[in-house]
Formats: sequence, C-alpha cells, structure tokens
Amino acid sequence: MPCIINCHTHLFTFNHVPVKFITGQRLLASTTAGRVRLARVLHKLIPWKDDGKLDRLAVFLTNGNVASQEEVFSRLCMFYPSDARFAVHSIDFDYMGAGKAPKPFTQQLSELALLKQKFPQKLYPFFCADPRRPDLFELFRRYIEEENFTGIKLYPSLGFFPFDERLYPLYEYAQKYNLPVTTHCSASGPVFGRNIPPPKERIHPKTQEVMNYSSKKQFGDHYTDPDNYLWLLKDFPQLKLCFAHFGGDAQCIKYYKSNDPIEIQNNWFVKVLKMLRSFPHTYSDISYAGADMDLLALFSALLHDREVSHKVLFGSDYYMSNLERNERWFSMNVRMGLGEESYMKIAHDNAVKFLNILE
Repeated sequence: MPCIINCHTHLFTFNHVPVKFITGQRLLASTTAGRVRLARVLHKLIPWKDDGKLDRLAVFLTNGNVASQEEVFSRLCMFYPSDARFAVHSIDFDYMGAGKAPKPFTQQLSELALLKQKFPQKLYPFFCADPRRPDLFELFRRYIEEENFTGIKLYPSLGFFPFDERLYPLYEYAQKYNLPVTTHCSASGPVFGRNIPPPKERIHPKTQEVMNYSSKKQFGDHYTDPDNYLWLLKDFPQLKLCFAHFGGDAQCIKYYKSNDPIEIQNNWFVKVLKMLRSFPHTYSDISYAGADMDLLALFSALLHDREVSHKVLFGSDYYMSNLERNERWFSMNVRMGLGEESYMKIAHDNAVKFLNILE
C-alpha cells in the first residue's frame, strides 16, 4: 500500500522562538502544575469555553516545550504508520521583531540537517527564506546542495512581500531545478511581525495602495494576501508553489456558508482557487483548515474537480493544529471524511509529485 505523506509539519521548539513571543506560555508549560495553572487562568478569562480547547492548548505548549526537534519528530511519528513521510517546514523568526530566540534560525537549520541525515527517506526539510537575512542565497544553496533540503518555505506575515526581489535568486533556482515552494497563506494567523512599518514602507510596491492599518496583524495579512502572488507568478510562471492552508479555516468557512457575493469575491479561499486554475504548477494544502469537520465536504468536492484535484495536498500543520484537534483525530477524520481514494490522492499521489519523491 502507498505510504502516507504529510506535506506540512513543524518541528521547531520554543527554544527557536523569540522570547517576547512565547516567554509566558513557556514558563507555564514547563511543568504539569504550570499547565494546570494555565488552564485555570484561561478558564477564568473565557469561562463559557469548556470544549477541550484548554486541554489542547496545554498539549500544544507541551509539544513545543521539549529539548529537541528530534523529540517533536518522534511524537509526530507515533500518530502515523511506520512508513509515513513528512515535509518539515522551518520558520525564520529572527526578523519578526519579538526579540532573540535562545537558538537562532541557523541552529534550527543545522538541527534539521542532522535529522535529515538520520531519516533520509522519511523527512523532507524546507528552508525558510526571509529576504531580510544577509547572505540568504548562499545559505539557501548550502542547505539544498549539501544538506539535501527539499524546498523553500515562505512566511510573508512576518513582515515582507513574497515578490520581494531579494528572494528572486531563490525563485530562479527553484524554478530551474523544479524545487517545491510552500508559502503560509492564512488570514489572521497567530504568527505575524511585531514591527509596524514606518510611513515610507506603508505603500504597496505594486498597487500603490496606502496601508493604513491599526494593528500588526492587519499588516501581516496584507503581506500574505494571495493577490500578492500574481506578480510573483507573472515573473516565475513555472514555479512550483503551494498555498498552505487554502487561505485559512476562517476564510474557507466564510466561503462555505456566506450568501454575500462581495464577501465571496474577496475571500482568500476563492483567490487561492483561482490561482490553482490559472497557473499550472500551483498547489494548496488543507493543513489546519482540515481540522474543521464542516470543511471536509468542501475539500471532498474539490477532489472531484478535474481542474484542481491533482493540486490538493494533505498536511496537518503539526503541532500548530493541536490547538484545534490532536494529530490522530486530524489524520483519521480527514481520511474518513474524504474517503480512501481521495485521501490517498492528496496524501500520496499529489504529494509525490510536489515533493519530487522517486519511488
């Protein structure tokens, strides 16, 4: 039987995350008593919420508060058959404006490289590219050519546009060698830059629209908007690009339930779907969004659409998705909801093509 391939996971620990971003949660999650205390505090803040989300938050914090990425990977593997494979997305937090992490991004990468050596046929690491990093292309080439990394990860909500020309050498390389690129594409996600751009940087470079936002999260969404990739794909039409999360679970639900044509027109799920129909090498994964049972009918319908069925990937967003569901629930319910044929299409057939896996 074909193996399951999870195209979207994370292994970084809290030691790789800036101290101002996660300090309080880390301290509370460091012991069992701390996790109980955290749950009690949150229950007082949101007492009407008693549906297991506090327990899942405690699990999420526990997963991140471990000594190594190998320990996170070991936990992830427990939820899948022994021959399962995983695309692992690194994230460069060094420029998000939340202080320094105990371990910088370069150490996160070196640890992943060691894991790749240990599990060469099981783990497929992605290099996170932030245009603000000096010597970015040289570092990228090293991990692709010497450490056998698989592709590129983008996280624009941390504070940059995906069409930033400092990224173009990486795109040229990826297009030339058919490397997969996965970009975070979820509206109102929890991870975004903590710096508000100065006035001179609040003008969209392509549309000249002035970004007059009041919150940092709104700036993050502006950088991440699927429309920004129209310029990127115009310059790199053969780029193999995956829009992770299909625009985000909230946007998918709005599309699924809304009767407002204007709301639908600006919906990120709709925008991503247009990208899949318009550009031959684009993909999207159902990571995190698949944790909502209401959306399985939507994804099931997509897998009966010949234009896009070969472009949908299975991903869980482990361990981020633990905020909604545990990993076993996620994988088993997606499999049940989509049916075996459709599940194996996204969890094997499409994934093999996207990741360039030779069987």
